[in-house]
Amino acid sequence: MKTVVALLKREVWENPAFYVAPLVVAALILLSGIYNAFYVVSKYVGYERVVTLLGTIPEAARPVIYSWWPLLLIVFNLVMVAVIAFYLMDSLYADRKDRSILFWKSLPVPDSTTVLSKLVTALVTVPAITVAVTVGSALVLMIMATLIIWFGGGSAWALLWKPVPLIDGTLFVAYAFLVQSLWYVPLVGWVMLASAWARRAPFMWTVLPPIGLVLLEQMLLRTERFAELLGERIVGVIPLAFQVDDDKWEVMWEGFQSGDAENVGRVTDVIDPTPLLTSPQLWTGFVVGALFVAAAIWLRRYRDET
Repeated sequence: MKTVVALLKREVWENPAFYVAPLVVAALILLSGIYNAFYVVSKYVGYERVVTLLGTIPEAARPVIYSWWPLLLIVFNLVMVAVIAFYLMDSLYADRKDRSILFWKSLPVPDSTTVLSKLVTALVTVPAITVAVTVGSALVLMIMATLIIWFGGGSAWALLWKPVPLIDGTLFVAYAFLVQSLWYVPLVGWVMLASAWARRAPFMWTVLPPIGLVLLEQMLLRTERFAELLGERIVGVIPLAFQVDDDKWEVMWEGFQSGDAENVGRVTDVIDPTPLLTSPQLWTGFVVGALFVAAAIWLRRYRDET
């Protein structure tokens, strides 16, 4: 267990982009928030007017106004996916390129443990860091909003902290990153396999084989099934893990307009993991991902790097 923890720490130490990238994005968001809160609002709107407008919103509907979690989730998720993708493409290639793999192989650490530590880093460690930065950014934005309300002579507790879905929003963000990690297991496994296989240009080995299969299928079979599978694997988790149909949206909108808290609902109301956990695509993805990772371990263990 100590070995695994040490390997996970090593991955974080050697890849500061895990926390630097989301922190940079958070800083940009917060700087934008400061500019809008203390210049735009002050000069063109007025703090008192903001407080007045917030006071006109039915109390039951205020949680919807403050439900910025999905927007923050999208922004930080895009950054996280990019960071993980480049990390994985380099994960089993960089130490072969600089020959440091010979040093790591001399240590009493199985290749399987090394590869699995990188898998856990991509699927657990980086998402956990991103969740923390996302929630932290939301809290800082709330503090800015608190100052605006205070400057306008309003009650920050009544207008902000009481209705804001802080706990629900945190659960929503954590759940979203969790189900995405589960869904992306085969994609992560494939990129690790490409990284273990490539002697140079791991990016090309990652993207060209799938593109080649798509083009080959179109030319030979006149079908696009593989392209559809790839598209489903990239975004298909959303309809399986989040359940909001047109009727529910209509009910929520009517509740928002009328101030009916029961119909407005909570941000966590869209969470429903049952369709995802019972879907054959999820479990098939686990099997395919396990095969890719096993192949990556085999390549790392038996390929001659001398």
